Amino acid sequence: MKKIENIEMVSELLSVPTDAVVFLKTATPNTPNGRYDFGDTCYVNVMDCDTKEPTDDSLMETHERYVDVQFLIDGEEKFLCADKNGLMLAVAYNPQKDIAFYRFEHAVEVVCHTGEAIVLDTCDAHLPGCAVDGAKTVKKAVMKVLKN
Repeated sequence: MKKIENIEMVSELLSVPTDAVVFLKTATPNTPNGRYDFGDTCYVNVMDCDTKEPTDDSLMETHERYVDVQFLIDGEEKFLCADKNGLMLAVAYNPQKDIAFYRFEHAVEVVCHTGEAIVLDTCDAHLPGCAVDGAKTVKKAVMKVLKN
């Protein structure tokens, strides 16, 4: 897990197509929601997301094939993060959706604001969409980069 305040750092950390980084840099609250493909190894899902308080039933997600880069286009969002190796599996890995879910008791909190992102590797269990100061709608882009 790594918080980044300058989106250009993504290309330093991962093999990301230049046009994908440019896309994130130029995304605005008016960017249409949907999936944007950048070659065979990278795509971006743009969405509006309602943040909320985590509950006792909240589960962290992990991925095996793709690294997540969650970029805040507008708003602020808290992420709860933990190493998946210390967590109890709740829902087995689904290879079609590249996702598994884990139960957790403790986590590191990372808050991202407009223009910031968090890079979540395949070992990083995470619970996105957590409220910072009450529930709000945020605009975000989730970049998926195929793990080498």
